[in-house]
Amino acid sequence: MKEKEVKIGSDTLHMMMTDRFRTTTIEVILRMPMKKEDITKRNLLATMLVEGTKNHPTKRELAMYSQDLYNANVSARCYRRGNYSNLVIQLTCLNERFTEPGMFEKSIALLGEVIFQPNIHENQFDDNVLNYMKEKAKKSILGVKEYSRAYSTEKMLENMNHEAVFSYHDYGYVEDLDAIDGKELARFYKEVISHSYIDIYAIGDYDCYRFEEYIRKYLPITTFKKEELPFSLSYPKARKKVQIVEEEKEISQASLAIGCYLDEMEPFDLNYSLTLYNIILGSGPTSKFFQNIREKHSLAYTISSGTYKLDHLLIIKAGIDQENFEKTVRLVQEQMKDMEKGEFTDDDLEKAKQAYLTSLEEMEDSPRALIEANIAKNLLGLEDISSRGEQVRKVSKEDIQRVAKKVKMDTIFLLKGGTEHEED
Repeated sequence: MKEKEVKIGSDTLHMMMTDRFRTTTIEVILRMPMKKEDITKRNLLATMLVEGTKNHPTKRELAMYSQDLYNANVSARCYRRGNYSNLVIQLTCLNERFTEPGMFEKSIALLGEVIFQPNIHENQFDDNVLNYMKEKAKKSILGVKEYSRAYSTEKMLENMNHEAVFSYHDYGYVEDLDAIDGKELARFYKEVISHSYIDIYAIGDYDCYRFEEYIRKYLPITTFKKEELPFSLSYPKARKKVQIVEEEKEISQASLAIGCYLDEMEPFDLNYSLTLYNIILGSGPTSKFFQNIREKHSLAYTISSGTYKLDHLLIIKAGIDQENFEKTVRLVQEQMKDMEKGEFTDDDLEKAKQAYLTSLEEMEDSPRALIEANIAKNLLGLEDISSRGEQVRKVSKEDIQRVAKKVKMDTIFLLKGGTEHEED
């Protein structure tokens, strides 16, 4: 795979050329500093952009035109990365080898139309369409409460630090919906377009010079910005005494969420040692959590851990019977302490390395995964995929122990339930 980067003003075009896929995938990422009051609007804007454009004002017309382009697909989503909120518009289209000449340019023109020619008339989005989208958004926001695992994680993060951006709700807030009408969303759209940092990632079999020409032609990026915030959050300090928060809810299974802060560590440890630490501790059926807490002691229906490196967090999630709460927490703490003491085998470390190497191989089969890998390279200073395997093989038992001592438990949240098994 060949790679090339081109600056367009203060924005960047990241090109990855490979003949591995029948499609070309393009992601346009509009990035702005995270603000709690903008989350609901950003999610609504993402849905409205793909509901229609000036030339294709209805969802049906847009879909029919996409079919004319051999089912070129444009979608939009929002997510947070560290201190920034990302609005992503993605295009997936067949390579011209399987369609006809001119289809690639027309597909990119459609992408530009969705982003820069939304269905705004007289400085406002259609309120009828927007009201329908607001109802859908309301259901999504309220729906989190019905999914106990997501809700318990959300509440745990709020209790860790309600002012930190990692505690903000992904889907937004119901109380913000009423104030968002067609005019307000159109005003917000102009703010996003004029103030976002823009990264464009593209992977597929295309000519990079022709692609750059089309991007400059159909995506009129003219603004120049200056970085305001680092991607990574500042390093927090964990409480001296772990706080325990409980909440009652009518659910059949209790949900446990544990938040841990990560102390500052060197890039090698952050990118590789920590990853292997997490695999051994709580990722997958061979992990210490799964083997000891779920299998040996039968205390959890599900249990796993995951790292959020830009937030400096490690989060543990489990589905349990509430009478097993204290035993489960004690065993979690024991497993974490064992990691500090190096009480895991060379075979555990080797299996973790192999799991990591397998995940790298799997990335090669997914355009989205390769784009994500490229984004991670830019955010975390990671090497290319081909070099990551070499780096992870260098991780020693002592590296894992050093990282283990930098994982500090801060908040335990229990959403109380009964004794019956609730499906995830």
